[in-house]
Amino acid sequence: MTAKSAPVHIFPGKGLGFITLGASLHNVLTRVKSHPQTYPAIDLAYSSSDPLRNPVVLQLPSNGLRLRFDGPDQRLRLIEVLDFSRVDLVYKNQDVLKGGKSTEQPTSSQGPSFRHVYNRLFGPSYPGEYISPPDQSPYGTYVLSYPG
Repeated sequence: MTAKSAPVHIFPGKGLGFITLGASLHNVLTRVKSHPQTYPAIDLAYSSSDPLRNPVVLQLPSNGLRLRFDGPDQRLRLIEVLDFSRVDLVYKNQDVLKGGKSTEQPTSSQGPSFRHVYNRLFGPSYPGEYISPPDQSPYGTYVLSYPG
């Protein structure tokens, strides 16, 4: 994923490539550590004072991914893509973010446009949440998420 390796397929409600929701921390760490060329940096953060109440976070900074595991069972609960320029995501054989081929989708770490995700990839399945803009900004944030 660092040098734009093979595309990673998105499976809504299931996972991202081999990283599946519900997988154990041990399983994911073992698989990630077995591919040091693909995952050269691994950051693991947890609360040493209260590990059962706080999540365990596995960050893959070279790949733009953050994985959040719950404290008690150490099972994967959330997959976040922080930098879309570091990972080639594919959904149903369609690139999520094309490298500058479209004016609607500029290449950036911010990811694909709302219009592209909503109209062309996933479509509406659950209503989103609108977060009002800060005092001076004319733009708010619309959070579109898919349970799973």
